[in-house]
Amino acid sequence: MRKLLFVGLVVFLLMAVVLAADLRSDARDNARDEVKDRAADRAKDVARDRARDVARDAVSDRAKEVARERTREVLSERMKDRVKPERLKEIRENERNKLDREGKNELEDNLKRRRAKQDVKERVKEKRERKCESLNDKVERVLCAKERNAVSERALEKARERHALNEKCRKLTGEDRKKCELEINEHYRTVVQERFKDWIKKKRLAAEAGDNETEETETDEGARVRLDALHKKMLAEKLEKLTEEKKKALIQRLSNMIEKGEKLNDLMEKAITKAEEKGHDVSKLQFLLEEYNAALDKAKVLFDDEQYRDALAALNDAKHTYKQFRHVFAELHQKHKRGEKHVEDLTEVVEVPPTPDETTTDTEGDS
Repeated sequence: MRKLLFVGLVVFLLMAVVLAADLRSDARDNARDEVKDRAADRAKDVARDRARDVARDAVSDRAKEVARERTREVLSERMKDRVKPERLKEIRENERNKLDREGKNELEDNLKRRRAKQDVKERVKEKRERKCESLNDKVERVLCAKERNAVSERALEKARERHALNEKCRKLTGEDRKKCELEINEHYRTVVQERFKDWIKKKRLAAEAGDNETEETETDEGARVRLDALHKKMLAEKLEKLTEEKKKALIQRLSNMIEKGEKLNDLMEKAITKAEEKGHDVSKLQFLLEEYNAALDKAKVLFDDEQYRDALAALNDAKHTYKQFRHVFAELHQKHKRGEKHVEDLTEVVEVPPTPDETTTDTEGDS
């Protein structure tokens, strides 16, 4: 009996210990939850106070900014009210003097441009006459001058003739137009070959005489730079003063063609440099580049003289010269791919066959 009582007492004590442990665990959990709730409430209060402070500061800054703007406006109005009539008179006088100075400067600039144009024309004329003046015989000088004028007139007439052929082809269709375009391409190739032969002869004579063309080349480049600058100035004046939309569109179109021609000139020079670095003979490419630059310069001069039809004809010449250049460079490139060196035969100029893109002549005159 005593054993049973002892066992019962032990069981009761164990149950009491377990119950006490559960109560302590529940108390700790409740305390922990209460602390978390208080911390969350505190964080919310802090965030609310911070947001309230930020809003209050923003409103205060905006109010200060509005006050400053209003103060500036008031001060500005007061300063305007303080300006005396004498000051206003002085301001008006200064403005009139400024306008007078601008007008005088504009007149002086126009005068300088006109003088620059005259100087360029005189330099071009002097350059053309330099060759004839170097002759000793008077009769030879007269004949040289006549021949020079005749050559210039013939070149202009040929350019006009080719332009007329282009206009004629534009009106045709089908096989007739194709035949007309082939005829024009053949005509251009013939002209280029004749000029190339003359150019080779002149180079031979210059090489035999030992002439130094460096100074002449530098003079030509300087004249071309001045001519480009004058052309751009005159173009700006024309576009500002023109009122007829059709004429203005034509001038803009010719200007774009000339600008594109200048870019093509840079590409041609790079192509010649690249071919020369690879050891190829670039005499024909140099000749075609000179022909191209001559046609482009002629177009600029005619454009500045408002001879737009002749300028378009000169641009057509430049365009076909560029096509010949592309064909010669393509042949040179093919020889380079085959590992051959391109050497120009100066004893006999080989006829240039038609290029694939020459069968569709661009009648727009885009060079």
